[in-house]
Amino acid sequence: MSKKISSLFSTLLSSAVVIAAVNVVYVLTQNGYDLSLGPLHLEAHGLFKPLLILNGVFILSFLLREPREILPAASTLTGRAPIAVVAILVVVVFGFSFTVNPLYDEWNYRALSSGLKTIGDLGRLFTSPQFSAWYRPLGFLSLWVDYHLFHEHLWGYHLQNACLHAVNALLAFNLSRRFGMSAAVAPWAALLYLTAAVTYEPVMWPSARFDLLAMMFTGLSLIAFADFLSHGSPPKLALALGWYSLAVLSKESGYALPVLAAVLAFDWAMNARTSASQTKGRIVALAVGLVSATGLLVAIRLAVIGGLGGYLGTGGVGSPHLAFSLASVRAIVTRVMPMSLLSVNLNYPVPRIVAAAIGAFALLLAAGAVTGASTTPRQRILTIYALGSAIPVATIVSSVDLSAQQVRYLYMPAFFVMILVTAVLSNTRWPAVLLSALAFLNLWCGAYNIWVYKVTYRHADELAGRIALDYSRWRGPAHVTLIDMPAEFNGVLFSRFQLQYRLEEQLPNVKVDFKKDEECADQLCYIWQADQRKLVQSTRK
Repeated sequence: MSKKISSLFSTLLSSAVVIAAVNVVYVLTQNGYDLSLGPLHLEAHGLFKPLLILNGVFILSFLLREPREILPAASTLTGRAPIAVVAILVVVVFGFSFTVNPLYDEWNYRALSSGLKTIGDLGRLFTSPQFSAWYRPLGFLSLWVDYHLFHEHLWGYHLQNACLHAVNALLAFNLSRRFGMSAAVAPWAALLYLTAAVTYEPVMWPSARFDLLAMMFTGLSLIAFADFLSHGSPPKLALALGWYSLAVLSKESGYALPVLAAVLAFDWAMNARTSASQTKGRIVALAVGLVSATGLLVAIRLAVIGGLGGYLGTGGVGSPHLAFSLASVRAIVTRVMPMSLLSVNLNYPVPRIVAAAIGAFALLLAAGAVTGASTTPRQRILTIYALGSAIPVATIVSSVDLSAQQVRYLYMPAFFVMILVTAVLSNTRWPAVLLSALAFLNLWCGAYNIWVYKVTYRHADELAGRIALDYSRWRGPAHVTLIDMPAEFNGVLFSRFQLQYRLEEQLPNVKVDFKKDEECADQLCYIWQADQRKLVQSTRK
């Protein structure tokens, strides 16, 4: 491609990102639009799709464009002040997440941990399924340790999650170096992953620790595999397979390792300095080890669960999350990488300060595209890592929506996406500015996601208190009905459960029902007003 055509193509790519960024800013400031331009009908009534489109267009732009010149690591990237400032803010945000503790047992599985009293009970975690269709013994063992170490001091659960996430950020640094990044750039990969808004859910929610553990063991396995390929040491291969086994025993996402190891082996073979026979021998040994370990792990899973597992479908048969289809592939392509760049709860009314952060993020991507965001052929391989790591959760990724729920399923893909984005922005003219801004904006939006949980649970407590006060004046039957109350209002997991448990605490002898629209005769009745996000006492009979 001639320089003139290449320059024109680059300009078109940058223009597409700028247009997508302007679209996001316009929706932010005008609350959407509905335009008809002849046969063309354009509409947007929320931020979710415009933001998804912007992220997707930005990713396509840097994947289709190579750097005009390979820039040396900017001297500003070697400075530690921006990293130190953002790291301090990370500690503050993590500390804030320690205060989010709803009453629902699944938040940290205290009931299950309290029932594990003997060595035999702990052993049964490895020989029997959890909740009929799960097999995550190592994750539940970790929660059991927290239960006995911290008892009702729930901050201890959060502390372990935060520490695991910090370890994974360090693994991002290590693997970035192995993927060819300089010592100046690699720390930024760790920082971007540490601050990524998409990671808020597994960091905040103790029972989402399965994802943290699976990522940690997967990262350690990749490092050991890389060492084996470089040095041909059998102990390194054994260590890598051991880490792989621990990843799978933490969560099913560990089964992504064979795909990731295959990509690693391909990349190594393309750049290996060993003889052809050594290269072939090490790749064959890696493949035999992986196939054998995977076969054994799947056999154990089939023996323990009696199937592949997953959330059970209606009637307790089959798992809808194992129904792989074309839609699963589409979800991986359209959700995994774009949502890893920035995930914000858009179900809750977005405050102006958060809207400003989203607008700044859109302008940041536009600035990155204009100033040279691009990838080398080797850097593009990180795309395969990101998409490959999502294969075990492919059938669930589509459930990630505008509320930023279920983003824990993107925790492993985001690891590779953030390493890739670090490489992309380090190829621009303003690497330190753009990387610092991206880290800060992601951290800000992640803190907001946690804040929504905090506020929503407090709101549920307040609603229960108000209903209890109304009931103290009620002279009818001991029956309270809440109509049209969503299971997860404000897009927050377990929010209705929090309200229900508080009501059961304050009204222990009163029947509480959650129902769809119906008559309210002879009962204290409330209707959920979705537009106002509040319960209104009904006067209907």
